[in-house]
This record gives sequence, C-alpha cells and structure tokens, in this order.
Amino acid sequence: MQITSLPFANYRRVPWRNGGGQAMDIAVEPAVAGSADDFTWRVALAEIDRDGPFSVYGKGVERIITLLDGEGFDLDITGGPGIVVHERHMPARFSGDKPTTCRLRNGRCIVFNVMHDVRYSAQLNIITPLPNHPLIFSPPGRTTVLFCLLGSFDIKFEDDGHSLKPWDSLRLDLATGEAPLLTLTSLAADSRLLLVGFEPAEEAASHAG
Repeated sequence: MQITSLPFANYRRVPWRNGGGQAMDIAVEPAVAGSADDFTWRVALAEIDRDGPFSVYGKGVERIITLLDGEGFDLDITGGPGIVVHERHMPARFSGDKPTTCRLRNGRCIVFNVMHDVRYSAQLNIITPLPNHPLIFSPPGRTTVLFCLLGSFDIKFEDDGHSLKPWDSLRLDLATGEAPLLTLTSLAADSRLLLVGFEPAEEAASHAG
C-alpha cells in the first residue's frame, strides 16, 4: 500500500471548467490530467460565492457534493428533480453531465466535491469515532481519500504514522488483492472523518456478482 499525505496548504487552486469559480484540487487520477475533462476521478474543495451554473462534464460523470461551510444552496437539474443542499456533512449525489444551476440560500459556501466517470465507482462515508478509542479499518476502495472534516486524527499502518487536522487529507493506494488494516484514532470529541473509496468499475461489478 502506498500512503500519500495531502495537507490542506498544498492543495492546488484551479479555475472551474466554465470559469464561474475556483476549486482546490486534493487528488486527481490521472495526476497529469491535461484538461478539465481528462480525469477518471477527482476530489476537490470548491468555493461557491454566487448563483450560477455548475460546469457540465462528459457523459456518465457522476458527482457527490458535501457542504462544509455556509448555509447551503438549491440545485436545479435539467431533466430531473432538484436537490436541496443545506445540511453540513450530508453528501448529495447527482449527474455531472446535465446542466445544473446553483441558487445560494444566504451567501458563500464551501463544498467537498467528488467526481468520477464510468470507469470507476465511488463510495463515500462519514464517521465520528469515539475519542481516544482506536478503530481498525480497511480502505473501502482500490484508492481511498481520507479527509478530516473536524477535529484531528492519528492514522497508523505498521510503523507508518500520519496525523490529520481540519481539511487535511490522506491518500491510500492498494495493489491488486491487497487488504491492509489501519488503526484510526480520533483525538477530540468532535472529530469527524470523510472517506471516499474509488474502485475500478469492472472490479466493483465482479464483487457484486
């Protein structure tokens, strides 16, 4: 397993595909993507400071958006029901290939944004472990990004230890057939962790069958 520390201070600021705002890339696959559409999956923070359209991506791109800061917004999606995003740390999934317009409820918001195309599936979970009670877990995907929503965490694998503070991340990449166990320890009563696991679509289908 390869473990990569992704501190908040190192996130790369990039413009939205449609030029309507800015994002901070946390992790992208492939890492040398040459354009806004050239990814299989992407994890980023995004600032929404005004009403307007979201970027429209290629066919089959799915999005999962989670409110981190602000009072939320409403999404109007062409050809489908709208989505209300007003509660923090409650993920909402929708299609990224349909025109979508955002209406802010009361000013600027920051969101955690996950995107993936048909070559991958994505599973997102949010956990609030008891403080100072080590939790043993296995990464939920071939690649997993751990994002600290609140508080702080220690994460250990064998002799390798990492610490996460608010909005820091950790990336875990597994080899085929690898199923490591890691130890996660919450260091504060309000600590909350988001885990997003990416699995190649053909492998996810074979597991389901």
